[in-house]
Amino acid sequence: MSLERALFFALPILVGAVIGLFTNWLAIKMLFRPLKEYRIFGMRIPFTPGILPRERARIAQSLGQTVADDLLTKDAVLKRLISPDFKQGLEHAVLRALSALSSAKPSMLGSAIGTELGAVVRDLARGAFTTLAQSQAFSDSVEKAVTKALDCVQPMALLPFAQSDTMNALSASVAARITGDTQARIAIADTLSIGIASALAKELSESTTIASLFGPEALPQLARALSDSLYKPACDALLDALSKDPIRATLESAAAGLLRRALDRFNAFQRFFISLGQYDKAILENVPAVVGDFLESMKAILAKDSTRIGLSASVLGFVRTLADKPITSFAVFAGSSGDQHAKPVEQVLHELLSPLILSAVAGIREDSLSSFLAQAAGEKTVGDLLALAPEAKAAIARSVSGWLSGMLGGHAQNETQVLHAVLASTAQQFYESMTGAIAQQSIGSLLGVQTESLAALAHQLAGPLAELAARESANILDTLNIKAMVISKIEELDMIEVERLLLRVIDKELAAVTWFGALLGALIGLLQSLLSLIR
Repeated sequence: MSLERALFFALPILVGAVIGLFTNWLAIKMLFRPLKEYRIFGMRIPFTPGILPRERARIAQSLGQTVADDLLTKDAVLKRLISPDFKQGLEHAVLRALSALSSAKPSMLGSAIGTELGAVVRDLARGAFTTLAQSQAFSDSVEKAVTKALDCVQPMALLPFAQSDTMNALSASVAARITGDTQARIAIADTLSIGIASALAKELSESTTIASLFGPEALPQLARALSDSLYKPACDALLDALSKDPIRATLESAAAGLLRRALDRFNAFQRFFISLGQYDKAILENVPAVVGDFLESMKAILAKDSTRIGLSASVLGFVRTLADKPITSFAVFAGSSGDQHAKPVEQVLHELLSPLILSAVAGIREDSLSSFLAQAAGEKTVGDLLALAPEAKAAIARSVSGWLSGMLGGHAQNETQVLHAVLASTAQQFYESMTGAIAQQSIGSLLGVQTESLAALAHQLAGPLAELAARESANILDTLNIKAMVISKIEELDMIEVERLLLRVIDKELAAVTWFGALLGALIGLLQSLLSLIR
């Protein structure tokens, strides 16, 4: 076949392929380009802008409707949310969040919350606390909780508290303050006496007795407790005092005088023989030994349980008799009622109590105060202490309830404003010290959280969260409005971005269409060449 004949056969195929390639390429480009319309003499040039730019709004509406009605349907989303894979993925997400929280430092939490959000959270928390603290339910709940706590601690022994390092340090501090500062002793005694006198004066009347004031068994129980705890120290102190040289010399002198008076009662004949044998001199010389024997006998007598029980019973009987007498019948109150010049009961009580309390306070030493607390505690329990004042438990519960309500509710009365200010300052100092101390520690280490605990917690949270998401999926989709989201997103995109987005998805397919046009054009050219040969 000659070259001319070969070109005549191949040229239609080549031209058809080029035309098919170009036309398909141009058709694909016309989907996106030009981006805007062009006009000549006021008339729009056909095919400007491209199909997608021109039909952008309609395509967005159609695509949004398709995604909402056929792709992200409520049934499809619900099916995904109730699937095990979603629950497992949610569990992993929760575990990652908990792990991040556990490894974070407290200071990071504060910076993670914006200033405005933090202010809103604080306002909400303050309002919630205020409303809650002012409710009767809060007050009743606090009273019941405190009462329950006091019931639980009643079996606890007092001795460990009295001998604790904290109590010893407190005793040492109080004792050092009192022993080193006379004015402090006077101020403490005066404050205590005024407080006690004021409280007692409010309760006193003509027929008021100690028993009616403190309860029928309060004073006897206190006397019994003091007698049991102070009996041995009091006996030791008494024997020690009697053994001291000045008092012992007084005892010996008294014993010698007693013996002389006894000898003087003999008749003259008897005294003659006693003097003749110098028995009187021998007896007087043995007085120190007799006094020593007396002290030893006294020590043995006091050490017997029968003596202790007898003395305690006598003290208890005296206290019971004392408790049943009207308080105003005591001599110290004589003339305090009915006499216009008499001192008020409160002043009488203050003058009576002040020197006693001052004397007691002045005798406080670190070792004596610690020893007294330990001996007073003995084998007693918190319940024994509360039993001394039957109404104390209810009063403590009411006080704690009122304190919390006032502090959290922000409605402090005038008489408690200073206390609340002190509490607020204390809480602020505690917060600052605490945050400074834990600033460099992770939340997990502070709370003692283990990895296994986080995994178990994530597993337990994943189920309810997945159920909540599935239950609210319809409302969530309605709220999201998928169609509007798709339309808005497409309208916000630049057409070049839309072109790049579509080409990223169907680039290979469009290239195949372009080359398919070339193949189709070549086949048409081949058919034309074959027809030429037949003709």
